[in-house]
Amino acid sequence: MAEEPPDAKKMALFGFDAEDFEATDIVQYWPEHKLAVQVFLGMQTQWRVGMAGLVGLDYNALGNVYQALRITDEQMPDVFSQLQVIEFKFLELKRPAE
Repeated sequence: MAEEPPDAKKMALFGFDAEDFEATDIVQYWPEHKLAVQVFLGMQTQWRVGMAGLVGLDYNALGNVYQALRITDEQMPDVFSQLQVIEFKFLELKRPAE
């Protein structure tokens, strides 16, 4: 559930304004990708980080996420390939501009 942003005075104390709290990054996905999106969100704290920043997801935690989301053995190959596409695009978007 989204919360209302703080009042203008409080935001200004920290250098923010109302535009900083607008929902502009809404991500839409096709229903057939729902499981992969859920897995990606479940893995959001499992990033490998190197000297240059994010490297990729730590797949060691993937089994636990699959189990928590009740991903079946039959679903795993498709979900994994979709997850890698999401991961690659996320890294592409987070990479600093050169």
